[in-house]
Amino acid sequence: MNGVKTQHNWTSFLEFYSEQNAGRPTRIGVFETIDGTTNDYWLENGLPFKGIDTDFSHGITVVEIMLEGMTHVIRNVRRLSPFYSLDGSEEGMDIIGTDGTTTILRYEDS
Repeated sequence: MNGVKTQHNWTSFLEFYSEQNAGRPTRIGVFETIDGTTNDYWLENGLPFKGIDTDFSHGITVVEIMLEGMTHVIRNVRRLSPFYSLDGSEEGMDIIGTDGTTTILRYEDS
């Protein structure tokens, strides 16, 4: 899912994804590698998911994860990777930036 030609696909998919997951408790973490060392930052735990949206203006892809009381903005997005487990124990989305930084959205058991 890269580039301008998939803009409509990302938008449509994220609308559907938001509807399907609204209200689920979440975790958001950011993983970045600097000088060969990977650092992880956990931004929140347990806030209800409100939605996820994208904007493709000015040649930069921006994704916003909206939670109750918080919005996390990711700039220069290269790839969205949703995943689902058969038993529902590990579901969410990885959002990968052009610099390799990965933001992970995970759903908690409700």
